[in-house]
Amino acid sequence: MVRTIYLPNDNITSINFQLESMKLQLEEQRKLFDQKDAAWEEERKVLLDAMASATARADVDQDGLRRELHKVEESLTETTKGPPPTSLRLICLRTSLPAPRHSAVGAAAEGGQWAPCSSMRVPLVTPRALC
Repeated sequence: MVRTIYLPNDNITSINFQLESMKLQLEEQRKLFDQKDAAWEEERKVLLDAMASATARADVDQDGLRRELHKVEESLTETTKGPPPTSLRLICLRTSLPAPRHSAVGAAAEGGQWAPCSSMRVPLVTPRALC
């Protein structure tokens, strides 16, 4: 069963005006959305370009710092390398304080003066044993 509703002519014209008004609002909303979307895309491109240039600058700076570090390391190696030792003479501190029991220096830690280890009969002590 189909029902037909009859509207007076003045209601049909008002409904047509509302429909046209809503179509115009929809079109304006679409245009506004497209403009916002285009602005967001443009902003995204600008931010990506800025990030890419900042990354490139950071890479250049990092490469320069790496080269500088390499030069400093080479310089350090060259300055601390020196000629090979031909005669190694160790200098030991003789002190009036008693040596710790775990020290290998033992009774040689007396007197409070510097003396070459070769003149004393002190066993060779590594820095770890002195701690």
